Amino acid sequence: MTLVASIAGTGLFFVQLDEHKAVEQEKWVTKVENALNAGKFERNGIEALGHEIAGSAQFINHIQDTGDFARRSFLESHINYVLKQDRVTQLGNVDIYSLDSMFTLTATSMKTDPFVASALSDDIYQTVFDAYILVSLGEEFCTTGYTYQALTGEIRYSFIGAYDPNLLPDDKQAMTRKERSMLVIDGPLTELNHLFTEIADYPYITLEFHQQPSEIQPKSEVYSKEINNEFIDGKVIKVFGPSIELELDILDDHYAAIKTLLAIKMLIYMVGVVLSLLLIIHLIVRSEVLKPINGLLRDIKKGGLELRYFKRAKGNDEVSTLKNAYIDSLSKVKFEAEFDSLTKLANRASFIRFVEQRSESYCNEHSYIVAWDVIDFRRVNDLHGQKIGDKALVTIAREVERFICMNQSESGCGCSDYSISRYSSNAFYALINAESELKIRALMANFETTLKNAVRIDGMPLSLDFAQSIFPLYGATHKGLWQRGTEAALNEAKQIKNQRPLVYFDARLMEEINRREEIEKILLTCCRSGEFELRYMPLIDAKTYKIASIEVLVRCPPLQAIGIGPEEFIPTAERANMIGDIDKWVMDSALKALYSLQEKVGYEGDISINISALELYNNEFIELLCGTCHKHGVSHDKVILEVTETSYVKSTRDTVAIISGLRDLGFRISLDDFGTGFTSIKQLLSYPVDELKVDKSFVERVGTDGSEEKMLNSIISLGHNCDAKVVGEGVETGYQCRYLTELGCDYLQGYWFSKPLTYQEFSEFYTKERLVGIKSKISELTIIKT
Repeated sequence: MTLVASIAGTGLFFVQLDEHKAVEQEKWVTKVENALNAGKFERNGIEALGHEIAGSAQFINHIQDTGDFARRSFLESHINYVLKQDRVTQLGNVDIYSLDSMFTLTATSMKTDPFVASALSDDIYQTVFDAYILVSLGEEFCTTGYTYQALTGEIRYSFIGAYDPNLLPDDKQAMTRKERSMLVIDGPLTELNHLFTEIADYPYITLEFHQQPSEIQPKSEVYSKEINNEFIDGKVIKVFGPSIELELDILDDHYAAIKTLLAIKMLIYMVGVVLSLLLIIHLIVRSEVLKPINGLLRDIKKGGLELRYFKRAKGNDEVSTLKNAYIDSLSKVKFEAEFDSLTKLANRASFIRFVEQRSESYCNEHSYIVAWDVIDFRRVNDLHGQKIGDKALVTIAREVERFICMNQSESGCGCSDYSISRYSSNAFYALINAESELKIRALMANFETTLKNAVRIDGMPLSLDFAQSIFPLYGATHKGLWQRGTEAALNEAKQIKNQRPLVYFDARLMEEINRREEIEKILLTCCRSGEFELRYMPLIDAKTYKIASIEVLVRCPPLQAIGIGPEEFIPTAERANMIGDIDKWVMDSALKALYSLQEKVGYEGDISINISALELYNNEFIELLCGTCHKHGVSHDKVILEVTETSYVKSTRDTVAIISGLRDLGFRISLDDFGTGFTSIKQLLSYPVDELKVDKSFVERVGTDGSEEKMLNSIISLGHNCDAKVVGEGVETGYQCRYLTELGCDYLQGYWFSKPLTYQEFSEFYTKERLVGIKSKISELTIIKT
């Protein structure tokens, strides 16, 4: 009976195993075929996207002149717009490239970094280059597709098309033209990639991708795979798709679980004794293992991440060891979450939480937030390396910790682990108690000297300067302001020169914070309502003393009513990211006013508009400016864009490209506040501007400082040598006017001619020719040259 049962059970075992293998193989073959069928639709979607881009006006305009920067910008803007559509985002991470007839990448959606040149993906470079060779040799070629496996393992499909700017793609002449641009649409085959990801979770199933040179798709086949004359377990299944072959290999080890199950079924009549043994084992495990583990789980559920709910176990059993290990892990995680890994001080988040809790509970007039910021700490890393910089930070942290703990101990107060913090990379905050403001000032002043002398690396002192601030944690007006207040006090301390940089937060700083907040609120309201005004400042031709141009200046009446001008609210708008809206309003209003002046009073001059340095990093700025000019019917050559010298110095390759693109479109560029930055002659020669505006700080010292006059003469000569017109700003006297004229300034601007005028005032000023006779008036002045 035992022999018969064994034989019957063995036969049933193999029959059921073969059926399970057949079902499993059929399941995976179906998944592969479904993924291939889905890939057909995905390829059609990628090809449809390629036809859509190729048929767009932006692409056709671009391939007619691939070197035109504006057309390239319009094409890239159109590509990015199309890629954001829902129908395209469903295709996955699609990359688009446009190449000219010289195999130069002219436009792409892969511009991740505006300061680094884009390039074709390494995965498709050879394929695209092969297609380019066909085109360049005049071989018949229009479009083609290519399925490949990227270096990352992702299955992707590339659609490559060659397009003539003057002929339709399917025109027989266009299919052999050499001077054609190429469009590459590269996207993932999502379902195939999902299949590869799913199979990766099965250790004994592999799926390999192979490229087939022919479009012929044989039927799926099963064969045994032989390597080194030894057969591998299981069967290899080939599934074919368009130009690809997928090789599915299911090893016998994949069926280990079902083999075990079938073996159990075969021996089911012998498991009586086994079940009895299992029942005994179960009772033992339940009492000796599961019960202690359940107790530990209850403690964890009750205590969560709070260490105070846990007590270390004293036993040596596995559960006690597990509980102690959990407590140790929780302690480590809690420390890493709340403390800085380098200095071991509290981090920013835990310090903020500590101060807020302290403020709400028992903070009084004797509590202060003190802070230290290492001025120009980057210099230490640049000169000595990051390791030395880290050692310096650790030394500073230990000295601050020693100082706070010693002071708290002397005053009879405790020192919490969270009361001292590395608040940022090189800034340290602490909460300290002191008897009075005078006491805390004296403590901070004395500690500064100690701190400077203590920072030594390998016995050598580091020359460090510290900005220090004190913020009192008391009073209803200070509640919730300690972060902004401390930051404001530290920023002011950094500006102090030639004396101890220690700032105490007082009513004046409080008023400045409130003032900035008020400016931001008013600016936000004005940006929504357009409640700004323009003033017009004439630029006078130094030879004819006629108006050659006007500079538009923005004013904000609600802010002007409380004594706040552009020199204060413009930097605030830049910090609050509102300057873009203001620049857009100024451009629209200024160009509208220029058209009105041309029509109503016959104004023939130019208009000069100041643009924020942030616009030099905005790839859509050119399109916005051109659109505004077209909207108001203003010619590009009538618009001068003023860029500050500082932003010109900081310009990168892409921002200079924007400036060059503007000049190519007819706009002129003026370099404002020249002489206050560090523009080199090489920059002016490589990226020329049309106009230099000499900073008024040089003009106002004419006649009083001989060295400044020599510098002024040099600046004017430099501008002329760079083929740029020179404007003298800040002319307030006839002597300055005559002096700048004789030095060769092309244009003059200042209150001596006119203050900033409203639209109506400027119209009257222009029509009445109020500058008539001014030339003879200044000719009577005598110029003394040094």
